Amino acid sequence: KQWYQRRVAITAGIWDLHRVANGGEVLENYPAPLDTINVFVRGGSVLPVVWEESGIIPTAELVLNSPDISLFCYLDDTGAALGTLLIDDGYSENKDREVHRVQFKISNQQFEIIPVTMGTKDMVRVVSSVSIGGVVLPGGDVEVMVGDMKQCDVIYDASSRVLVVKQLQSEPGKLVTTDTHSIVTWKA
Repeated sequence: KQWYQRRVAITAGIWDLHRVANGGEVLENYPAPLDTINVFVRGGSVLPVVWEESGIIPTAELVLNSPDISLFCYLDDTGAALGTLLIDDGYSENKDREVHRVQFKISNQQFEIIPVTMGTKDMVRVVSSVSIGGVVLPGGDVEVMVGDMKQCDVIYDASSRVLVVKQLQSEPGKLVTTDTHSIVTWKA
């Protein structure tokens, strides 16, 4: 395995690459192996991701195979983040084709899933997990609610300031999906 190193300049703001870095700094000799792409994410972003062993999934396969999505959220210096997921059929060129558009919003210790436009039922996804970077919880104990229920698994790592919520359920036995307005709150 060959290793290379790069000089990386980070502009002002909060950035994340499995750690929170303040902007305006230079990372000298940052590891840059040839078989890895380093991704720096600006605070305030929400990234919907589909994980599969073979790598990134094209949009058409995303619709056809209907996998779950995971959300990676990176808070800015005000504790907020915003992102949008757009799912279409992946191959139609018709400008009027159906799309499923969902907005993800985080502020004031609240994560919100907001369906904006509805596509076909096969465009709906289960939100399998939400990882939120930049969460500071004194004492490390956390209570997470989906609506008015505690139906989820929670992991909080105080050293990395990451809150991970899995198996989100809007009601017993019903997982949170992208076609229903859902609110997830947390507190210490």
